[in-house]
Amino acid sequence: MATLEGLAVLAVGVVVLNAVADDLGEAAMARDGRSGAEILLALARRRRVRALEAQGRVAALLDAYVARLHVG
Repeated sequence: MATLEGLAVLAVGVVVLNAVADDLGEAAMARDGRSGAEILLALARRRRVRALEAQGRVAALLDAYVARLHVG
């Protein structure tokens, strides 16, 4: 899936994961220490980690794509 379209789809996924993390973080702050706030924060952190992992995959695949263009 190392096509530009595939990379674009993965990049959109990073944006979506960060947006979901933002929403979860805001929901947790609105709870202000009440029940469920910690769970929402944990979910937000997980989404941030997944976004960073996906961002790393995009960077690696983009490097491989560029390298293939220069070799072939």
